[in-house]
Amino acid sequence: MEFSGFSGSFAVTTNGILNLPAISNASFAINLSGTGQYRLDDEVAVIALVIDGVEVPAGSYTFSDFSATQQDNLIDGDGTIHVRSDRIAVQSGKLDDNSSWDIVLPTYADEDVQTWYSGANRLGVSDTDTFEGGELVLETGGELASDKANAVLWIRDLTLDGGTISNQKIARFYVNLRGHALTLNSGVLLADSGAYDTDLVFQNATLAGSGMVEIAGTTANDLPEVRFDDSVDTSGFSGTFLVTDDGVLTLPDIGTPSFSLALTGSGKYKFNSQIAVNALTIDGTSLAAGVYYYADFSASHQAHFVETTGRIVVAGGLTVALKDGELNDPATWGGISAAVGDTNTWRSLDYTLNAGGAAYETITFHGDTLYLESDSQLMPGAGGQTLQLNNLVLDGGSIYNNRLFGFTIDLTGDQMVLDNGTIRAGLKDADRDVIIRNGSLSGSGTIDIEAASASGSEVRFESTLDMGGFTGVFNVQSNGILTLDSDSITNASFGFRFSTNATLNATGSSALLLSYLEIEGETFPAGVYAYGDFTPAQQAHLANTSGLISVVNVTFAQWYEVHELELGRNGDDDADGYSNYSEYSMGGDPNSSTNNGYVPAYSTASGWFEMVHAERMESGLTPVRYTVDTCNNLVSNLWTETGVELTGYGPINSEFNSVTNRVPMNGNDQQFIRIRVQ
Repeated sequence: MEFSGFSGSFAVTTNGILNLPAISNASFAINLSGTGQYRLDDEVAVIALVIDGVEVPAGSYTFSDFSATQQDNLIDGDGTIHVRSDRIAVQSGKLDDNSSWDIVLPTYADEDVQTWYSGANRLGVSDTDTFEGGELVLETGGELASDKANAVLWIRDLTLDGGTISNQKIARFYVNLRGHALTLNSGVLLADSGAYDTDLVFQNATLAGSGMVEIAGTTANDLPEVRFDDSVDTSGFSGTFLVTDDGVLTLPDIGTPSFSLALTGSGKYKFNSQIAVNALTIDGTSLAAGVYYYADFSASHQAHFVETTGRIVVAGGLTVALKDGELNDPATWGGISAAVGDTNTWRSLDYTLNAGGAAYETITFHGDTLYLESDSQLMPGAGGQTLQLNNLVLDGGSIYNNRLFGFTIDLTGDQMVLDNGTIRAGLKDADRDVIIRNGSLSGSGTIDIEAASASGSEVRFESTLDMGGFTGVFNVQSNGILTLDSDSITNASFGFRFSTNATLNATGSSALLLSYLEIEGETFPAGVYAYGDFTPAQQAHLANTSGLISVVNVTFAQWYEVHELELGRNGDDDADGYSNYSEYSMGGDPNSSTNNGYVPAYSTASGWFEMVHAERMESGLTPVRYTVDTCNNLVSNLWTETGVELTGYGPINSEFNSVTNRVPMNGNDQQFIRIRVQ
């Protein structure tokens, strides 16, 4: 039976019982009074519902939603009744077509504040359409969809409450909220039309709601995506994005977690932004709180990502900076404050932390370890400050004094780990130094030492700092001035690299012990150097004209770090056929395929087979072990040291000796000799 033509009211009175089929397009009202009852066993939409003279507000109701007295006029049959305003879509059609609503649509000048509902109807958007209703609610069965490629919808508040927003055309569909709210209670966001860039793009929106919203597609294709662009504020949404089969979700950078993300089936997340979430679930597995990059996921979990350059922070017990701010401000850390005796590691991922406080103030941070990851920055809050803290890890971040006067980092007896990053003094004026004191250094990375201008500001490691645990390289560049006390350096553990406009200021009377020295691309072999041993161009990098620099043979770990290698001990970074460790043992350049160092040389004379090879000097360090073997049959491959005779040993330079060994031919048709390094 068709009810759309009836626009009156059913008045159910004494002992009357009304039973209706499912009706999606509301056109009439129901009025229950006395002992009159309505059998609530289907899904019915009505223009109005009055019970005992009281009008029920617009909304969706099951039996349990009514009061006890109202339930007396109802018979529970697990049905639902939708009470509509007159602003309800009466049929599928164009969103901006009056016939879709059976009412005249408002214009911008009308300043409409009414809520418009779409229940089981599909509303289409063509070209650039503007809908000026106060709010559009998409309920179960309702759909908002593009009717044309590159459709654009300008709308005010939009609520997804069981319905669907979709794009299945061959180009994008833009939904622009113009700064208003997109409330996500439940429903589906769908982008798919096969092998096209069929994105569903939300712009200029403030998200709200706390429901679960499904991100879906219909074909196995990574091109169509549901995308919230950089103009969308996600902080008001506290629900879950559930990305299901063939769906692809793209999000902007999100610093503060408010919602959860779940990936299942063939659902994917576009891993090219940096986001923070309350929870992350992949194929039913909840990941622990932590910071995750692509490589941190298993292969099966990586299958749920499109692209690989992003980062996901899963909140929950983590002390991770979520925005720029003062180091001691709990708001910077999501409401957590560092307490005295704290044993946690506090991580700044890519935010700028300032010490806060006033000029010349001493600021104390009580977290156990402050970790400065890639692109993060630590700076003073005012001029002349001292920051007291425990352990400090520099791993891709930077320390920068952008204030008047010096910025002092006091490690209070703990350590600073130098893995990678930059320490930069100030600009404009001298004395905008970065001063590090009262602790110890460790780590094996390359640390850039810079100044923001040629002002004379310096990075200074004071004599109260034990630098012996650092085995990396200070790369002094870009107006950088590095000052340290040679008297406090008792072993050659780290190296220096100097480039244009970089200066070393070594105070103290002792020779400065280094494991490596490079000036303007020239590497200096082991030895003791006075100021006069350097060229005038090289002397320009040395502030102290009377001191000595002693370069000591390096360990493999130091040599590996100095040359910035990546493929490990047995790898071959320059692809010349010699492993990195072989080139270390021979004095080669692991970044040049034409410089293999002192390659063994072979010769025969008077019944002897002779080999000459280089041997790195020990200098009190863990030596390379050189073993010479001989064999006369490669089929049996039986190598032995027996019969190998040492006949010569002498220096090549300050780092290497020349070693000569020979084995007798004994009339053999063939004889082999080899050198092994360990």
